[in-house]
Amino acid sequence: MQQICTEAGMSPGALYRYFPSKEAIIGAIVEAERAERTRLFDALRQSESLMAGLTAAMAELLTGTQSMCDRLGAEIFAEGSRNPKLRELLDPMERESHQMLRDLLAEAQRRGEIAADVDLEALQVLLLAIGDGLMLNHQRWPHFDIPGRLAALSGLMGRMISPRGTDVP
Repeated sequence: MQQICTEAGMSPGALYRYFPSKEAIIGAIVEAERAERTRLFDALRQSESLMAGLTAAMAELLTGTQSMCDRLGAEIFAEGSRNPKLRELLDPMERESHQMLRDLLAEAQRRGEIAADVDLEALQVLLLAIGDGLMLNHQRWPHFDIPGRLAALSGLMGRMISPRGTDVP
């Protein structure tokens, strides 16, 4: 709560004038994040290739103005694992994000960007874990030039998923 109050520039008492509970505060943050994720997935759908889109999205997340949910992500994730009320708020957004990513991966596989034998469910889990890990590492060690290493990451991931004998986008 203290970090939320710091981010909002308000005391806990002032914040609770606008929200009835901690869950309601986090719910508002999560809803704003949901809109941002939808925007990012829309941009991914328009990108020239899956890897180019994923790299651009990660670069934006790591170099742009981070949302409050990005900055509080680890705390919100931890609280959601302990608090059933908060989990009820978070789970629908996560399911929606997972579905949007699954749809993107399936389309990329149909276009031949992902090898036919790649398990898309496993790939989705791994891509989300990589993205979450990069975000957490960037929060913890912002001086470690993760954005500068995204091209290398894109190349490595491209080699993992591309059909054999094709150029990695």
